[in-house]
Amino acid sequence: MGYSQANTGQMNPAIARDFAVKNFDAASSNQVHVAVLHVGADEKSQESLDLQCFANSGFDYVALGHIHKADLQTFGKTTVSYCGTPQGHDIGEPMRSGFSGEGIGYFANLVTIDSADGHNNISVQQISTLVAGFTKIKVDISGAENEIDVTRKIAQSISEEAQKSGCVDLFCRIYLTGETKMHNWLKLPQNKQKIKENLCSQNTYECEILVDTQMLYNEADLVNAGGVPAEIINTSNDMLKNPAKVQTVIQQFLNEKSKIYIDCEMIEKINIAEVVHDAQKIAISAVSPKIDEE
Repeated sequence: MGYSQANTGQMNPAIARDFAVKNFDAASSNQVHVAVLHVGADEKSQESLDLQCFANSGFDYVALGHIHKADLQTFGKTTVSYCGTPQGHDIGEPMRSGFSGEGIGYFANLVTIDSADGHNNISVQQISTLVAGFTKIKVDISGAENEIDVTRKIAQSISEEAQKSGCVDLFCRIYLTGETKMHNWLKLPQNKQKIKENLCSQNTYECEILVDTQMLYNEADLVNAGGVPAEIINTSNDMLKNPAKVQTVIQQFLNEKSKIYIDCEMIEKINIAEVVHDAQKIAISAVSPKIDEE
C-alpha cells in the first residue's frame, strides 16, 4: 500500500476537495493508493462533493460513505464507490437495487486490486448482506369485495417482493390504493389489525397498513335509492351532456378566483369527464352516512 487515508467522521466537502486533488509523483505509481471518506455527494446541495475531483487524485480506489445508496463510477483512473448500507434499520431505509441493477436488498463491496501486470486493476463485486428487509409496497385492491380479497391481494404483492429480494424476513409498509367497497371498512383500526393478523399468521414478516383507497359506488343502486346522492349523480350526468357549458363555468370560476385571465385553449385541455367524475365522488362521500364503528 503506497498511500491511504481514512476519515470516519463526515468530512467537510471543501476539505475533501482539497484532499482529493493531491497528486502523487510517478515514483509511487507502482503502489496502491486507497482513500476512505465519509462525505456527501448530492448534486442538489451546494455543500456536496463533486466526484469529478477524484479524476486526477492519484488514488486507485475511493470508498465513500454517508449516502446510503449504492453507486460505482470511474473518474480518470480512479474507481469511486458508495457501497450503500449493509442493513436497513427502519422503513426509512428500504431495500434498494445495487449498482449492478440486479435484485434488491442491502450490500457490501468486495474490492479486488490486481497489480500483476504492473497496473492496479480494480474490480468491485457487491455481496448481499441482507438479513431483514424493509420495503414499501403499493397494492391496488380495486374491486375487492371482502376481507379475504384484500388479504389475498396484499399477500400476493408481498410474495412478489420477497422473491425479488430473496428475503423472507420482511418489514412492509403497505399502501392500499384503488376503488373498493371495502374503503370504509378498512378505515377502522380494528379491521386493519385483522388484515395484519391474517397476513402475519403464516409468514415471517411484519407490516403496517396505510389506506389511500376510494369508495367504489354502484351508481345504479344510489340512483334507485334516491336522496341527495341520486341528485348528485343525475346532475353530474346532465353536465356531461353539455361539456362546453361546464368549461364556461370552470373558466368563469378560475378567472374570478385567480384574478388572472385564463383563455379558452387552456380550458379546452381540461378533461371534463374526469373533473365531473372526481367532483361526483367527493360530493357523494361528503353526504354519505358515517361508517359504523362497532
